[in-house]
Amino acid sequence: MGFASSMKSVADVDKSHLCIGCGICTSIASSGAVDLKLGQDGFYHPEVLDEVGQEWEKVKAICPGITLRQTIEVQTHEEKMWGPIKGIWTGYATDDEIRWHASSGGGITGVLQYLLEKKVVDGVIHIGAEPSNPLMNATFISRNRSDILRQSGSRYAPAAPLVNIRQILDSSNEKFAFVGKPCDVAGLRAFLEVYPHYKSKVISLITFMCAGTPSMHGTEALIDALGINKEDVEQFWYRGRGWPGRATVIRSNGEQVSMSYNESWGKILNKHLHFRCKICPDGIGSIGDITFGDAWEEGSGYPSFEERAGQSLIIARNQQGRKLIEDAVSNGYLSVQKYSVGILDKIQPYQRDRRRLVAARLFALKLSGTKVLQFDGFNLLYNAILISPKANLESFLGTAKRIESRTKFGCAIYLTAQFLNELLNKLGLMKRSLKKILNFDKSSSPA
Repeated sequence: MGFASSMKSVADVDKSHLCIGCGICTSIASSGAVDLKLGQDGFYHPEVLDEVGQEWEKVKAICPGITLRQTIEVQTHEEKMWGPIKGIWTGYATDDEIRWHASSGGGITGVLQYLLEKKVVDGVIHIGAEPSNPLMNATFISRNRSDILRQSGSRYAPAAPLVNIRQILDSSNEKFAFVGKPCDVAGLRAFLEVYPHYKSKVISLITFMCAGTPSMHGTEALIDALGINKEDVEQFWYRGRGWPGRATVIRSNGEQVSMSYNESWGKILNKHLHFRCKICPDGIGSIGDITFGDAWEEGSGYPSFEERAGQSLIIARNQQGRKLIEDAVSNGYLSVQKYSVGILDKIQPYQRDRRRLVAARLFALKLSGTKVLQFDGFNLLYNAILISPKANLESFLGTAKRIESRTKFGCAIYLTAQFLNELLNKLGLMKRSLKKILNFDKSSSPA
């Protein structure tokens, strides 16, 4: 029995730690049957209030906690690693305020400005800071430059942008662009396949490279590290206002306190990631029409931490996405230059290694009897062989260790993996020792 067929309810997906809290189930299920609540773990969880009924089969086909599908066939090595690529550039929004205010050069916001001002769409569905609590996220429909500028910038906390998506699309004949995490976009893409009559209302699916969603406890830890009481936060942003930008709090008395991106994300937020994010192969955002990211300096994969004008990495995933970028450029909203796909692994090493190691993590989970979602079209085994057996085993070992107390097989799997890892280490030590001996013999042999 496959994982999808073993799921009998929304609650089953949540109990398997695979619900990311996108909210799509609340929109599909019978009115009021499912609600979304913030749990004690700092993530959103579905609360089943009534029978989902006949809509369950549709929820099951759409939910990104059950199946993730990449339907575009890829052929090249680069595309098997990075997903479909119909065009790749670096660039930035030509509006200087947007470029400075937004994250990573303002590429997404520049495209949204083009879509709205040229009447390609009537609104943009995306998230931003909750006005009454800037530490929380809320979903907005932006309709002009002022709206999108207000909601621009990264939001490293749980968000549910697909709550009420069906109701939004049913409420008028307006056309929308959608911006969300890769899993949100995957859910909406699957929704449009199940309900194809909505395709004419969703003009563009835009996503970004994602390293995972931290819980609200991550944000709380960040605020604590700044020495601020939550009740004293008047404004808060994770980054932006420069590149890479600083995590910044403005207190009720107007005082501004901040920390660097390296401190906020690198030392605090990424310690609080959702379990599902750790086994996701699509942090690269391959299911959208366009994927944006940081065009970090080649060779480092991380920002220099010197504030400077931002640069967006832009990848068109299909011809529709390519045309949108070209139109935004020709109308003066974006400035871009062509980029080589061969450099991607140097500027995004985290995404590269995550993509290659996810198969080992999934294998450990399956051996332990833990339920994992189904991934279609992501070339997991192809990418796994591109990294060393030792790296795969270490990833397997790390996953086994995390689950050893959760399943009856977890401890045995962890101990077996630990033994194999130690064996590889010893073999590596023997190889290095032998190499030293051979080098010594060669250098000391008679001329």
